[in-house]
Amino acid sequence: MKIRSLLFLVLFFFTVANLWAVDPSQVSKKALFLRAREALLVSLQSGDMDRAGTAYDYLKQNIDNGAPLNYYEEYLANMKLKRYEDAIGAYSEISRIVLDKNYEGPKQKRFSVEDELHDYLIHGFSSLDKKVADSIYANIEIADVKQEYKDLYRTLQFLELVLNIQFTTIDKTTRFYGVVADTSCAEDFLVSAKSFVKNYPSSEHSAYLKDDIIPFVQKYMDRTRLFREDPFAHKYYTGGFGVHFYKWIGMLGGEASDYLDDKMGTSFLFDLNFRRSRISLNWFTSYGLITLYDYAKNKPELLKKVLDQDVSENLEELTMGAYCGVIVYDSKYLRVEPFIGGSATYYYNLLTNGPFAEFLWGSNVDYRFYATKPNYIGDLSFAFTLRFKYMMQISSLDDECCNDSKSMGVVRHTFALGLGVELW
Repeated sequence: MKIRSLLFLVLFFFTVANLWAVDPSQVSKKALFLRAREALLVSLQSGDMDRAGTAYDYLKQNIDNGAPLNYYEEYLANMKLKRYEDAIGAYSEISRIVLDKNYEGPKQKRFSVEDELHDYLIHGFSSLDKKVADSIYANIEIADVKQEYKDLYRTLQFLELVLNIQFTTIDKTTRFYGVVADTSCAEDFLVSAKSFVKNYPSSEHSAYLKDDIIPFVQKYMDRTRLFREDPFAHKYYTGGFGVHFYKWIGMLGGEASDYLDDKMGTSFLFDLNFRRSRISLNWFTSYGLITLYDYAKNKPELLKKVLDQDVSENLEELTMGAYCGVIVYDSKYLRVEPFIGGSATYYYNLLTNGPFAEFLWGSNVDYRFYATKPNYIGDLSFAFTLRFKYMMQISSLDDECCNDSKSMGVVRHTFALGLGVELW
């Protein structure tokens, strides 16, 4: 929640630039307000705190009349005047407006003007870091300020260093959200915020700190600590895209094995997979198994006559299919993914009208033997895997050759070993 970002958001939410200047009836007041701002500037620069206080009080009292003094300038002016409780009140109001989703904020309009006073007040606060924050708090700590105010200010200071507030507009509604921009003070914030909530449970700031801000930062820091211990932990059970190339062996089972013979050819299997969370979608194609009528052993003349081809010509069958998998186990090196789906196989050496539709199920077991180390949470990695795939395909086909068009169940077993590359 860097100062300039927070200032912009508050001004965006509560001001309309130069609206206080467009009404001709307000010209005399405008002149008085500008003189008051000039008097406040000169007095602060010269160290005349009495006159500075008078000018500031005039502006504060006339906010409803259009005096240009936004919340951030109110905070900074009070800091300069050493009115620390008032300063902390304005500072915490800014934080609550932005961070408390249940707080609507005051109805009072605040107007702004960029002048020398504005530049003077924000000088030294526009780029807050730990060193500057410690220096500012040192003045608060020794001041005559209630301990609750001191603890609140320190907590919000740490939060400003940790959180970067951004905004988006949806359906003409401006919504703020925070992102952790700097973790160097996150632990300090968590300790301070938890202590504040415990010691001041009835504070108007405790609710949103306890319910929203502390859990958000805590979750981020837990992930950050885990990332330091295991840079790949945030990737387990997440998405990615990969390709694999396999050699495989297979066999024919079911009733069809009583009437058909099978043997392996060259064998090749290729698949593509896309994962989101634990779910994967996959497409594959393969060839390599050769299925023949067993009549070729005893009745080659009959088979050749029926097929009108040389029975010695063995064509490798083509299979294409898709399946959906669920990642049931994932770690740095090992991933297990059972799946179900469907496929179709062309039996080129049989007298069929194919392709034949098949129900399939099986599992992928991946050994991730190398992955590039991510530089931050959410960073992509290239991973290389050795994959074992088992697949069972179940269907039926008709023997239209030599057995009265008998329908028989077919079970194809595939055992594949492949190498793959993934964007993980």
